[in-house]
Amino acid sequence: MLNLSPKLINVQAGLSLNVEEKSRFIPFIKKEYTTSMKPADKMLPLFLVGSPRSGTTLLSAILEVKFNLAVPMETHFVPYYSRLLWLWGNLAIRKNRERLVEEIFIFLDIWTARNNPARSINDYWGVSLLSLMEQKEEIISAGETFGAIASKMFDLFAHNRGCDYWADNSSFYDVEPLENWDEHFANIHVVHLVRDGRDATISWLKSWFAPTNFSDTTMRWVEHVTEKKQWGVNNPDRYLEIYYEDLIDDPQSVIAKIGSFINATPNKVPIDLQKSPYGRVLGVGGTHDLLKGDIKRGNKGKWAKGMSVEEQKFFEYMAGNTLDLLSYPRLYKDCSMFFGWYYTVKRQICWFKRLFIKNFYLRKAKSILPIIIFVARRLGFSPQLIIKLLR
Repeated sequence: MLNLSPKLINVQAGLSLNVEEKSRFIPFIKKEYTTSMKPADKMLPLFLVGSPRSGTTLLSAILEVKFNLAVPMETHFVPYYSRLLWLWGNLAIRKNRERLVEEIFIFLDIWTARNNPARSINDYWGVSLLSLMEQKEEIISAGETFGAIASKMFDLFAHNRGCDYWADNSSFYDVEPLENWDEHFANIHVVHLVRDGRDATISWLKSWFAPTNFSDTTMRWVEHVTEKKQWGVNNPDRYLEIYYEDLIDDPQSVIAKIGSFINATPNKVPIDLQKSPYGRVLGVGGTHDLLKGDIKRGNKGKWAKGMSVEEQKFFEYMAGNTLDLLSYPRLYKDCSMFFGWYYTVKRQICWFKRLFIKNFYLRKAKSILPIIIFVARRLGFSPQLIIKLLR
């Protein structure tokens, strides 16, 4: 069980969150289903990856229902901190670990709030790593490496929910190489969820976190897919590729594949997305409305009506090879030299235009947020003030 005191839960951030107000978190703590998943000496690091709007949130909710597994809200701290560890020096020194862990929680507080503009902290506290605030001592004492600290955070999250395993839904705006996780977690397993890039693109462009233009969105989909597939080529025993279209058409078959991949047997209860704590929270707020009801089996092929003919040709010109690699159908395989030059120029214009859009730089700022927090703490800013200024 979570160690929830009747005092303010997030003491560090100074948030007015008490247990009486949090009675609805109890279902998140108590596991509602049991499965035959075998306990392990060390929890299997499972990462659910894909381009944005590829369905990893839906997959996370399904896995929470069908397996004894817990998924926190998107964390994103691992790749950003893994490449900056030199800032905290030798982690064998306890003081350095204390500073690192404190600043990771500050990052999580700011990032989780910014990633959930339609929700308050009251909504997502129980399904985020922020719920581990009172267990910082266990995290700091877990080991003398970043990997030990990060693993302990996910392990505690699963343990607090009564689960044998955890999964991290890692969907990023920019491509983050899977080597960032492989370097710090032992024996990571990756489930790569692929969705037709045309559907993913039109869905992404409708979201509040959309790229700056159609061209940028298309190329980011290509980069996400190819990077993850290449990691799978290099690590075939730890990589499983599944398709979003198969997931919504025949979820039981996909669940069985994942069960074999992680050596677990799914339970036999019906898939009710609202039985997933993850799905229950994210189903409110507009971004993931499809989590409110049953799996929408017809939620595919929308690009045929959602894209103009010119957009379809533009997409195939830029991403046609990737569509072919994934065996998705194409309508415009032949592109004249004139149209090739036209689309090339158009792509370059789109790339240049994004340099004048504010949100382009705000998204880039997230990658340096750990540095901003680090400098602010060394200048004497309190965690509460940093969170107040940056959240």
